[in-house]
Amino acid sequence: MKASSLGIDSVQDNTPSPEEIAMVEEECQGLFAMLTDQELQRIACLRMEGYSNSETAKMIEKSVATAERRLAEIRACWKTSMKS
Repeated sequence: MKASSLGIDSVQDNTPSPEEIAMVEEECQGLFAMLTDQELQRIACLRMEGYSNSETAKMIEKSVATAERRLAEIRACWKTSMKS
């Protein structure tokens, strides 16, 4: 069968369902709620948006080392939550 004869119904939809979106949003809200420090929340948000460590450091007006240290705090916090 030719690909052109399969029609639009044969195209796979990779769009998440509303239920999947709601689950991810709920999980993200829970993870962010664990970060009681607003700076940690901002750093996590910036990294999720794709900013590099150096870009994140500039945006929070801290050194790259501080941004990386704070990222390690976030990872440790979230890692602990995944074990429970």
